Amino acid sequence: MDYVRGLDVSKYQTVSIDWDRLRSEGYRFVLIRASGPDRPHNWTYLEKDPHFDTHYERAGKAGFLRGAYHYLVPDLAQQAAFFVDTIGERKLELGYWGDVEDGGLSSEKCGAFFEALDRQIPRPAGIYSRASFLNGIKAHLSDILTQGGKRPLWVAHFDAERPTLPRGWDHWDFWQYTVTQVGVVPSIPGRVDLDYYCGDLAEFEAEFKRDPMDEIREQLRVIEEALARIRTLMP
Repeated sequence: MDYVRGLDVSKYQTVSIDWDRLRSEGYRFVLIRASGPDRPHNWTYLEKDPHFDTHYERAGKAGFLRGAYHYLVPDLAQQAAFFVDTIGERKLELGYWGDVEDGGLSSEKCGAFFEALDRQIPRPAGIYSRASFLNGIKAHLSDILTQGGKRPLWVAHFDAERPTLPRGWDHWDFWQYTVTQVGVVPSIPGRVDLDYYCGDLAEFEAEFKRDPMDEIREQLRVIEEALARIRTLMP
């Protein structure tokens, strides 16, 4: 299977990614950290990822399809609302994702987050995690988390021939298969996680076909935001 290649990025990657070169190298999608705790400085404060806007806009301009994720922590309220507010009116071709890997999480806490998030977005959110973690919190016992194995799954399993799936799923949608060393991907100066889509390019494009009007809408949104900033500077 010739899986479609992609990557995931956050504030831990430079904003100087050469997205056009990445696309020429065969990468087609990106999952972007939108929000989460202000790690490592403060685990009690939610932040919008400071690189989110730049990653989102530059990747989209280069033709990448985009998803966004929130890093879930155990004891902060209103995380789903914060995540949705962070995205605003931005188009997410690959949808919303919850990053579930914090040691203080339980199946119940994750379920409350996804239940709240699903109520606010057009289609069910996806879940990012690894098999050992989800099995450890017995996620397979929660219909909210698994949706009978139908909730989109972005599974982490490095340096394996195929990913191990958590109980409750028989299919993965995205697979985070490795983290590179510095400079391994020439378009990105630092380390970066790489991902596959579970299908070839034709299947990928059929599932996530981009509306030609989306680019026009995105350009109008950027123009409107620029005009709004200019108005605040006018006397």
